Amino acid sequence: MKKISLALLALGFLSITFQSCTTDPCKDKSPTTLCNGKGTLVSNTNSCDCSCDAGYEGTTCDTEIANKYVGTWKATESYTGNPGGTITPDLVISKTS
Repeated sequence: MKKISLALLALGFLSITFQSCTTDPCKDKSPTTLCNGKGTLVSNTNSCDCSCDAGYEGTTCDTEIANKYVGTWKATESYTGNPGGTITPDLVISKTS
């Protein structure tokens, strides 16, 4: 029983030692540069990725989500009643600062 316990303890030590030798792919990298200052760095197995702040997306957090919706859109609305019918208004979405 003692031999098994010592063997398991040795394997646990080797495993911890092996894991501690991995390098951090985000070491010496700047979130200001990689994530355009709009996210934080996240270490994955072999890469350094960005986790974007709220309101931003993309691999380097360079896309402001609201910009995807800015523009003039057509909408169709059908209604019943007196008189019934369909209207097709322009829906304008603009961004405020």
